[in-house]
Amino acid sequence: MYNIRIIALIILSSVSFSMYAQKHLTFMGVPIGQNINTFTEKLIEQGLTIYNSGSHLFGNEEDEDWVTLSGPFWYFDSTDNILVKAPYIDKGVSSVLVMARANHQTYQKLISTLNTKYGKHQRSINVQFKGDAQYIWITSKGNIEVWRSAFAEDDAQCNVEITYKDYPLVNRIAKKKSKRSNDL
Repeated sequence: MYNIRIIALIILSSVSFSMYAQKHLTFMGVPIGQNINTFTEKLIEQGLTIYNSGSHLFGNEEDEDWVTLSGPFWYFDSTDNILVKAPYIDKGVSSVLVMARANHQTYQKLISTLNTKYGKHQRSINVQFKGDAQYIWITSKGNIEVWRSAFAEDDAQCNVEITYKDYPLVNRIAKKKSKRSNDL
């Protein structure tokens, strides 16, 4: 009887751990929800370089550690700005923001690749500025958001921001919005 309890406890622990592990997005194959140092070390192993890091300490739930990296990402041979954020409230990395420039063909390939990987998206236009667009993929592990500026006339490229928001961050933002809407 004692052995059955131990086996049941081990199985329950394994299931709980695997359910927790499944609640995280990945970035470059690395699970997002882990400690920022461990996360960035794994990105360095893949060819990225840290060029800045620090902390924002406001004394509230916005306190966080952050790291900015550069290097190759997807079809972007050299991305100068990959921002990794680990808010203390989320107990690990909960967002990664990639900023790059893309031509129309690369941008369309990006959207197509994300559609293949994450399914149907939501699309909004003129979100921040005239001619920009935003795409959002909502998954059980978090959201992937792509924003792009209008394409420039001089070089036919646009600014692209790809944001990976892990489940704890998406959940926290949703709760915050719910609290605000209940104020009426």
